[in-house]
Parts: sequence; structure tokens; C-alpha cells
Amino acid sequence: MNPKSGSTEKILIVEENEKQRILLESILDDKGFQCISKNSGGQAITFIQAHGPVGVIFADFTLKEMSGLEFFKMAKNISAESYLILLSCYHSIDNLASHIEKEDIHYFIKKPFHIKEVVEQARTGLMHYSTKTSI
Repeated sequence: MNPKSGSTEKILIVEENEKQRILLESILDDKGFQCISKNSGGQAITFIQAHGPVGVIFADFTLKEMSGLEFFKMAKNISAESYLILLSCYHSIDNLASHIEKEDIHYFIKKPFHIKEVVEQARTGLMHYSTKTSI
């Protein structure tokens, strides 16, 4: 699969920490993925409403105007088939397990993240999205 082959294969990064956002975007851009980054949940929702669904969404748990979980709940109403990846440096998977299950979050990455894990999940997410939207 060529990561840049279609507009539905966009990856959206929602991260308020500028260094983290730039790092994620750089990692994924270097691997050929088409990334869009926003520094708030509100900006990300506006983007999805204006441009349509995205294949994969990486979002930090801690956003100022809403939590990452609240953001995902809103995003799913617009981009239902997106592969959702939650990022957090303050929580463990054990602490978030019930929330992750409740919100149908596909994957959790604990910060500091590993490049290999980010890239693997981007690929997995795009394959998941492609399968869901081709049915």
C-alpha cells in the first residue's frame, strides 16, 4: 500500500505540545504518509467537518479544551471508520482500559513513543480503514 495513494488515507495528529506534534508529523512524513496536524481538538473537528473522514487519528489524552477521549467521541460522529490511537505520558493502559474499550479506541501508545510503534500503527490503521471503507 502506498501511504499517499488516496485522500482518505490521511493521518490526523491532534497534539497541543508543539515539539511532540512536529516530531510525530516528521516521523510519519519521512515514511511517506500524508499527515495533517492540529493543536487542539476543536481545530481537528473543524478540519474533519470541512475535509471529510481521515484514515487514522493520533490524539493526545490531555487536550486543553477537551480530553482526547471526548475528542474521539466527537470525531467518530464525523469519521466513524477512523482508526483511533490515543497517546499519553501520564497514564498506563491499565488506567485507561475501560475508557479505551468504551470509546472503541484501537490502540494506545505511551509516551515517550517509539518510532517503530508509531509507523507500525499508522500502517495498521490505514489497512483497517481501507478494509472498513471498502465493504
